[in-house]
Amino acid sequence: MRTRQRGFSMLETALVVLLVGSAMAVAFLVVRMREPARQVQAQDRALQWADEALLAYAARNARLPCAVSTPTSAMDDCVGPGQKGWLPVRDLEAVHPGGDAPTLPLRYMVYRGGTDSDLATAANLFNPHKWDDEEHDFTAVNGLDLCAALENAMAAGVRGDRARTKAIDGSLVNVAYGLSAAGPTPGEGGERHDGDNALSGAVMEAPSRGVDARYDDRVRVRDFEALARSLGCNGAPADKRVALAAVDLLALAVDVSDEVDDQHAGNIEDTDLAVAMAAVSEVFATINVALSAANISNSVSTLATASGQLAGAIASCVVLVGCAFIPIYTAAVTAAGVAIGLSTAATVVAATALGLTTAALAKTIIARDLAHTPIPRGPTDISDLIEQTCMTAEGGWRTYTVDSDGKKIPLDPPQWQDGLKQEVEEVRKEIDETKAEIAEAYKTLKAIREYKVPLGGLLIDYDYNKPTQGEKESDEDYQKRYDKWKEEQPAIIQEWETRLTKKLAAIEKAEQARVEYNLADQAAKDASAQLDRMNTAIASLQEDVLECNASPPGTPDGRLRCDNARNSLAGLLDCDSEYTSTIKKGGYLVRQCLAAVKQASTDANKARQAAYNKFWSLQYSAAGLPDPPLINYIFNPGCGFWFTLCNMLIIPMQDFDDDDRETYAATYYKWMELQNLLGLKETELADKIQAYDKAQAQCDALRAMNTGTGNGATMPPVWSGAAAILEAADCRGATGPVQPLTCEAKP
Repeated sequence: MRTRQRGFSMLETALVVLLVGSAMAVAFLVVRMREPARQVQAQDRALQWADEALLAYAARNARLPCAVSTPTSAMDDCVGPGQKGWLPVRDLEAVHPGGDAPTLPLRYMVYRGGTDSDLATAANLFNPHKWDDEEHDFTAVNGLDLCAALENAMAAGVRGDRARTKAIDGSLVNVAYGLSAAGPTPGEGGERHDGDNALSGAVMEAPSRGVDARYDDRVRVRDFEALARSLGCNGAPADKRVALAAVDLLALAVDVSDEVDDQHAGNIEDTDLAVAMAAVSEVFATINVALSAANISNSVSTLATASGQLAGAIASCVVLVGCAFIPIYTAAVTAAGVAIGLSTAATVVAATALGLTTAALAKTIIARDLAHTPIPRGPTDISDLIEQTCMTAEGGWRTYTVDSDGKKIPLDPPQWQDGLKQEVEEVRKEIDETKAEIAEAYKTLKAIREYKVPLGGLLIDYDYNKPTQGEKESDEDYQKRYDKWKEEQPAIIQEWETRLTKKLAAIEKAEQARVEYNLADQAAKDASAQLDRMNTAIASLQEDVLECNASPPGTPDGRLRCDNARNSLAGLLDCDSEYTSTIKKGGYLVRQCLAAVKQASTDANKARQAAYNKFWSLQYSAAGLPDPPLINYIFNPGCGFWFTLCNMLIIPMQDFDDDDRETYAATYYKWMELQNLLGLKETELADKIQAYDKAQAQCDALRAMNTGTGNGATMPPVWSGAAAILEAADCRGATGPVQPLTCEAKP
């Protein structure tokens, strides 16, 4: 019998081999499919690391590194401008915040070229500007200079010899820097990098180019605006050059401060003249007051808020109100007023008087007195500044005072100083008290209008002339006579109440006329005082003009002051002169010249006399009206000449300052005056609340800024020298922990 053989046939063996081979092939393909994804991730990680390292390097050194000749070259082995090289990876490890560098070599190009836009060279490209657009001569090199280089590069046209790539539409664009990470396969020339990335020129393929059989590199570029935002040069995309503008703003303030020092002597003459002119017309009474370094300091919170990138640039600003008699400075001073916020808390007001009021003249006199005093020193550090600003807002115990030289003088014991907060509360208290007085006065008026006395009971004596029983009159006869009298009373009562109503209305009308007279009287006094001040001013100007004519000045400022005196005198004496000013008063333009002011005084006196005659006539008429039988509710011993007319309702010509008897007329007048006072107090409260809110915001901003540290550096003091403040701000830079090259001694 034949035995069957067992085992694999050739066919079976072939099938096994085929299956194993297929599985190995599939596994190989899967591995190969994952390889490009891993390579892309490695490329992206390398590009991100490099981008972060370049930003950190720029923030620290105020420039970008140059491209080097080999992947392992040191930082100083630079290729020439217009060339592409390699990223100095090893040197960038020291500044990168996130760990070791990738092993993948990276091609690198940086925008280089002219001296004003070479991003790989630290140069002093920015200095704060003066009013005449000249630069302050500072030597600091920091992030502000890199911001200026980026700004210059953005302003330049497209250059084909500087770092560049292609936009999505194919157009050529310049960039701040570009990075290329090679793919796994070589390019056409045998280099790891493909296309333009392999060339020596400062050009790279567009970051948007996709992978194909001939290209597998990854490119990352950063344009000028994106780099400027990342470094803190700009704010939002629409806010250009914030950092540079902030320091320029401070520079303009410093120029104003310097102008203050230069013009202090001139201010004395100008404000003396302003006092004379303010008495005539506030249009002529423009004054120029030197504000101190203390007031410079007080504006620091406003400036710091506007320039958030200047974390350590604690500075202060001076506002100089332009003097109409020194027009050469008007443009600069107006710009400073727009640029720097005027601090409510610590700024001495020097205002152009625009109304013919005693208050305006008083302010001008204060300005003159300030101009005659030495310019004081302000606080020397941020703590003093915070204390002064917050005490202005919140009140507090003052432990020292400061003399004109800035020297602290201790106060023992400390003195409490009310702030705007306490003033707001005081006005609120006064408003509540005034409302209570108004309510009490109205209660009295209401009672009398209802024929009652204020404390209760009837005002009219309805039993007036009540019949009395005779000695021999029987009770029956008296009762009959009394009943008959009562039957006649309704008509009498109606007559009495009608008399009282008419008299009360007449008294109210008379007291309203009394208020009108008081206003007319004050207007006449103001007009007379204005005429006196005008005559005084004319006499002063005439002396100045005589002196100018006798000894003509030789300096431009002196000649200008003499011309101003002549023109002002002409404007005051001749109503048709081109130098005669006008003001708006009562809805009309009123000319400010001697004849017009004389006429205004005459008219005001006539109006006062007419108002007095009206008041006197109405009050006499009200007092003379017949009264019903009244019950006295005030002690009234008599009224002299007016004895037959006066009672608890009205005492003609009653002097409310010396006579406190609460007649109806006095109560009605008091009620009207209290309502006027309430309106003034409510307006005052609104103004004080606004001032307090502003001062408290400044206080809070300063407290928030007083962190003690910033970017590894201590908070600088508020220096007493304005120029030193500016130099400190310039030295600090704008792009983070910059280490200036020439500012080691400055904060």
